[in-house]
Amino acid sequence: AGTASGRGGGVYGNCSISGGSVSGAATVEGGGIYGQVEISDAQVNNGTAGDGGGIYALGVSSLTRVQVFANLATGAGGGVLVGAGAAATLRNVVVRNNRARSDGGGLLVRAGGAAVANNASILRNTADDDANGSGDGGGVAVELGADLALGNSIVAQNFDNGGEAPDGSGTVDSAGHNLFEEIAGLAIAGDPTGNLVGVDPGFQALLGLFFSGAVHPDSPAIQAGSPLLPGSGGSACEADDVFGAARPLGPRCDIGAVESSAYCGNGITEWSEECDAGAATAVCGSDCRFVDLIRDAQW
Repeated sequence: AGTASGRGGGVYGNCSISGGSVSGAATVEGGGIYGQVEISDAQVNNGTAGDGGGIYALGVSSLTRVQVFANLATGAGGGVLVGAGAAATLRNVVVRNNRARSDGGGLLVRAGGAAVANNASILRNTADDDANGSGDGGGVAVELGADLALGNSIVAQNFDNGGEAPDGSGTVDSAGHNLFEEIAGLAIAGDPTGNLVGVDPGFQALLGLFFSGAVHPDSPAIQAGSPLLPGSGGSACEADDVFGAARPLGPRCDIGAVESSAYCGNGITEWSEECDAGAATAVCGSDCRFVDLIRDAQW
């Protein structure tokens, strides 16, 4: 954790981070991280800044198997802000429980910037956090002249306190096999193949605001990802999930950052679970629950 009077409260400048947790506070931009970044197997949390509460990404940046949560922007881009001229890739990223008082509670792409997200879960983020009517896009906000491509991803259960655009604002370019719960304020272009619209993903929830991004075994996101071999490129799912579990478990991968089928209902109480009654009971949704605080503590 760190504090900066300008940019990059936790980390400033070009950096490569593998593992661990980054947090911080900055008065201007990038509460946790500001710069061209390459991050894997890490958390960025509890950051605060004017814009880009968690990450303000510049240049050619990448996030792989990363959780971004509990960050606040007093301006725009609560979790991740992709700056003008930047190109960011997000693979197996969970963006959750972030807040912005303006646009883009979870993810904001500035005009002139571009982001590609595959197997992302963007949930429980809030735009217009101060409810003054000035912000849109609780989950994602794509400015005019920006580009956001989504594949095999979930954007759901986000909030806009003005009510206009809870899950997203602007236009996203679909690569197929996405789940959008609420599309008010959001335009979806590109490939509609396999997209689920107006659908509740059925996230696992435990202990208040703590979420892993995993879904219940009866979720429509289960085995609804691309039928292509995971890791084969193009519109295929990633080869593993945000916690390193191999995809797929079954004939197809799950939509979102967590290959939920890999954990829930296998009859084994893994470190990620409170309990697991096994698939034979057919009640995995009630008897197999992810323990997000334990997951967080082990990262």
